[in-house]
Amino acid sequence: MGKGSAPSSPDPYASASAQYQYGTQAAAYNAELNRINQTGPTGSTTYQVTGTDPTTGAPIYSENTQLTGPEQQLLAGQQQLGLGGQGLAGQELQAAQQTMQNNPLPTLGQNQDFGAQARKAAYSYATSTMDPYWNQEEEKQDASLRNAGATPGTPAYDNAMTAFHAQRDAAYSQAENQAFGQGLTAQGQQIQQIGQEQQIPLNEFEALSGGTQVNTPSAGQPAQATTSAPDIMQAFQNQYQGQLAGYNANVASSNADLSALAGIASAFIAASDERIKKDIKPLNIKTPRGNALYEYRFNFQPKNTPKQIGVMAQEVEKRTPAAVYKDTFGIRHVDYARV
Repeated sequence: MGKGSAPSSPDPYASASAQYQYGTQAAAYNAELNRINQTGPTGSTTYQVTGTDPTTGAPIYSENTQLTGPEQQLLAGQQQLGLGGQGLAGQELQAAQQTMQNNPLPTLGQNQDFGAQARKAAYSYATSTMDPYWNQEEEKQDASLRNAGATPGTPAYDNAMTAFHAQRDAAYSQAENQAFGQGLTAQGQQIQQIGQEQQIPLNEFEALSGGTQVNTPSAGQPAQATTSAPDIMQAFQNQYQGQLAGYNANVASSNADLSALAGIASAFIAASDERIKKDIKPLNIKTPRGNALYEYRFNFQPKNTPKQIGVMAQEVEKRTPAAVYKDTFGIRHVDYARV
C-alpha cells in the first residue's frame, strides 16, 4: 500500500541536446539526399564534397552548373540586353529627377494657402447667388409685416425679423461649411496631381531597371527528398508519463484502500487493544484525524491468516479519547467512525 515517490521529470538540457544532435544529423542527411547530379537539355549541375563542417561534421558541397553552347550564348545575349537596359534606366532616372524638381510637392503652408483660396472662391461663388435671393426675401418679409400692421419696434415685427435672420444665417453657415469641405478636397487633389506627375517617369525607370533582369537558366531541379529526426523529447515525455501513470495508479489504489477502510470503520466498533494483537507492522498511513494505521493479526489467529488493517487503541486513546472505551474485561475497543 506504499505510494512510492513520483518519477523525476526529464532533464531539459539533456533532452534539448539529444534533440539537437538528431536534428542536425537529419538536416545533413536531407541536404545530402537533395544534392543529386542533374543533366538536362540546357546543361548540367553537379555536386562535389569539398570539406567538412567543423561544428556538425556534415560534408560541405560545391555546386557546378555547366550550360550547353546555345544556352551560354543566350545568357550572354541577355546580359548584354541587361547592360543596355541599365543605361536607359539611368537616363530615365535623370529625367525622373528633373521632373520632380520641376513639379515639387508643396509645403504644408503652401498647401493650406491653396486650400484657403479654394475655400474662399467656393464661398464667394455660393454667396453671389444667395445675396440677391435673401435680400429680396427680406424686402418681402418687411412689406408683409407692415401690411399686417406690424412696424419696426413692435414685438410682432421684431420677433418675425429675428426668426428670418436666423434662417438666413443658417443658410450662409451651411454654404460656408460646404466651401470648407471643397477647400480640403482641393488640397488633396493638388497633392495627388503633383504626385502622379512625379510618378510617371519613376514608373518608366522601374520598368527599364526591373524588366531586363536576367535569371540564369537552370539545368534542372533536384529531387526534394526529406527525412524527419526522431522526436527524442517526445520519447522522454512518453517515458515520464508512463512512470507517472504507474505512480498515480499506486496512489489511487492506496486511496481506494483507505476509502474502503473508512467505510468499514463507520459500520462497526472493533476491539483494537494492542495487547491482543501480534505481527504488527506500521503502514506509514494515517486516518483523517491523524491516527496511524497498521497491519496485524490477532493473538488467536494462525500465521497463515491474512493480516488486517486498523489502529492501536492505546495510540487512539491519546489523540482521540472519545473514540475508545473499555469493556468489563479492560479490553479497549475503538469506534472507527471517530478515528
